Amino acid sequence: MAAKGFRALFESEIGAITYPEPAFRVLDPSRVRVATREYALKRAMDFALASLGLVVAAPIWLLISAAIKVEDGGPVFYVQSRWGRHKRPFKVYKFRSMVPDADARFGAIQAQEHDPRFTRVGRLLRATSLDELPQLLNIWRGQMRDRSDLRPA
Repeated sequence: MAAKGFRALFESEIGAITYPEPAFRVLDPSRVRVATREYALKRAMDFALASLGLVVAAPIWLLISAAIKVEDGGPVFYVQSRWGRHKRPFKVYKFRSMVPDADARFGAIQAQEHDPRFTRVGRLLRATSLDELPQLLNIWRGQMRDRSDLRPA
């Protein structure tokens, strides 16, 4: 769509002031094709690496799940709603690092260093970032992207 068409529609709706027309197109179709190819390649890599990560980390998941259950018997996962690609809602999974129903009991507040809501297992999970491991499922399902930067410094 050229800038002129969008601007005309916008101005007709709100009665805005007109400005001189730019000498370029707002959306370059050649950039859209490149972005689509790059996304497809990135998605394939995310899927492959997440699949490998899920297989390799499966024994760790079992140990963490057992430790969380033994400590207080609560749910293993903390589930949070987020907005993803194309503004689609999805659920992010993490290993639970706080007491069950911490949000309901204490309110949704930022965690601090010696926060009483953390469980013993949860402190270890947070310190090692292992509480984020279930997000491999979200990456595998295409709801999140792997943001690790594997390029050399």
